[in-house]
Amino acid sequence: MKNDANNEAQTSNKNQSSPSSEAQASGPRGFRRLFNVRLWSDSDRVKGFLHYIMTVVSKLFIVSPKKPGVTFDEAVAQYALTETNLTRYRYGLLTSSLVCLCLTVFLFFYALYHAAVGTLNGFIITLGLMVVGLCLAFRYHFWYMQLTRRQLGCSFMEWVQFTFKRSM
Repeated sequence: MKNDANNEAQTSNKNQSSPSSEAQASGPRGFRRLFNVRLWSDSDRVKGFLHYIMTVVSKLFIVSPKKPGVTFDEAVAQYALTETNLTRYRYGLLTSSLVCLCLTVFLFFYALYHAAVGTLNGFIITLGLMVVGLCLAFRYHFWYMQLTRRQLGCSFMEWVQFTFKRSM
């Protein structure tokens, strides 16, 4: 009986001494643990991702100072290229560019076919392949232009002038 009385006294003392501890366990702390919206929404990762996106976008629109690069003659000497190698690479790049351009024209007509038939999925996929083909054609022609002009680090406007000055 004494033990029961002591146990009751101890439990009543616990209840009287720390009623806030039980309220905290089932109150705001328990609520936060059970309904942790920050953890559910993964807000830390979203915040980091948005910071990364903003950094990339800012680098796209801010012009960085041009670093002094390697000249064409230094690159030829570094890779031990001969004039015959350069000529072969130049014609190979021009051929690759024209092949990519021809395949892109074929894909354009194939996309028109899909548009006429009404298959939207085929039309969208074909447009995506056209974009890839045009990017590859541009890349190879840009390298061809750099080899022809014997100049590295050319700009887009220099490529436009090189490409369209002949047809005007």
